[in-house]
Amino acid sequence: MRTLTAFARNDALNLLRDAFLAYILVMPYALVLLGRWFIPVLTGWLQDRFAFDVVPLYPLVVGFMFVLQGPMMFGIVIGLMMLDERDEDTLTALRVTPFPVTHYALYRIALAAALGIAFVLVAPLLTGVMPLAVWPATVPIAICAGLLGAASALTLATFAGNKVEGIALMKGIGLFLVGPLVAYFIPSNWQLLLGVLPSYWPVKAFWTAWAGGPFWPYLLVGLVYLGGLCVWLMGRFRKKIED
Repeated sequence: MRTLTAFARNDALNLLRDAFLAYILVMPYALVLLGRWFIPVLTGWLQDRFAFDVVPLYPLVVGFMFVLQGPMMFGIVIGLMMLDERDEDTLTALRVTPFPVTHYALYRIALAAALGIAFVLVAPLLTGVMPLAVWPATVPIAICAGLLGAASALTLATFAGNKVEGIALMKGIGLFLVGPLVAYFIPSNWQLLLGVLPSYWPVKAFWTAWAGGPFWPYLLVGLVYLGGLCVWLMGRFRKKIED
C-alpha cells in the first residue's frame, strides 16, 4: 500500500510538472462545461436559422464526447506517464524491488479504467441533454468504456519506444474515434463491420440504450473484446519490460 501511495504522489507531481499531460487530463471536464452550454445554444441557433433539428443527433454528440473521447484521453495520459517512467528508468529500478512490474502495470490500467468509468457515469448526465432514464444503462456501459481507456494506455506503453513516439501514436489512436462516428449513419446490420474497432462497442451500446433498445448484446461483446485486448496488451507490455 505504501508503494501505491508513493506512485499516486509521484503521479500528482508529474502532472503538476508536465503542462501537456495536465491539459489532456483536464480537457474532458472542459468538454462537459462546453457541452452543457454549447449544445443547447447550437440547438436553438440551428433551429431558428435553418429549421434544422439537431436533437436526434444528441446521442451521437454525447456518445462521442463523453463515452469515447473522455475515457480514451484518460488512457492516453496514463500511457504517456508510463512512457515517462520508462524513459527515466523507473521501471528498471522497480525490477530490483519486491514490487512486481505486473502489479505496477495493473495499478496503471486500473487507474485509467477508474478515471474513465467515473467520467462516463457523471459527464453525460451533467450535459443536461441526456434523458435521466438512460443513466442506469450507463453504469455497465461505463465499465466497457473504462476498459477502452485501459487499452489505450497499454497500447501507448507497449508499442511506443519513448514519449515522443507515444505522442505520435496518440494521434493514430485518435483514428479509432472516427469509425464509430461513421457507423452511426450506417444501417445497423452493416455497422457490425466496424465492430473490428474496439471503440465501436461501448458507444454502440450507449446509442442503443438511449434509443430504448436492447443494448446488452453490444455491451457483452464489448466487455469480452476489450477485456481480452487488455489481457493481450498486458502480456506484450510485460514481455517488453522484461526483455
